[in-house]
Amino acid sequence: MCDHLYARVPPDELKCWSAFDPTALKNCTFDFGVAEVKKLCMQYKDLINVTNDNLITKQCNDFKFLMSEKLISGTIISLPEIADITINDEQFNLLSMLVDICCTFQASSADCERGFSLMNNIKVKTRNRLGNTHLDHLVRIKLYLNAGRTVDLDKAYTMWKEQKVRRQKT
Repeated sequence: MCDHLYARVPPDELKCWSAFDPTALKNCTFDFGVAEVKKLCMQYKDLINVTNDNLITKQCNDFKFLMSEKLISGTIISLPEIADITINDEQFNLLSMLVDICCTFQASSADCERGFSLMNNIKVKTRNRLGNTHLDHLVRIKLYLNAGRTVDLDKAYTMWKEQKVRRQKT
């Protein structure tokens, strides 16, 4: 798995992403992660508009302090929990974009393969005229249902029906 990850992401970039590692954050020093976060900001400057290094440094230090306290107390234990807090807290608006990017990295392609398998089960030969948008909506509904979530199918149908003029069956 590590070889696969190294092939997809350069090793020096993986070192930078360690700034969001729960294990490292639990026992981090004051300087931990600041240089790495600045480097990531430069690398993803098209997505993250950071014009002030002091602002990102302050957010990084506040982030480390808060996450370290929560990790030590056991309030949170994993990267998804860190991401949830960071993305929903306005004081980390710049860091939240980096955390969001970090959480999109997949260590394996199993999820992608499951998605393609699901898509192939929906778009069979008899449904060959199914468009991309419609297929995307059906796959999302099926993924939500497979994850144990509930989907208001009446609401989904109403939204689908209102997207464009549809023929009435008589």
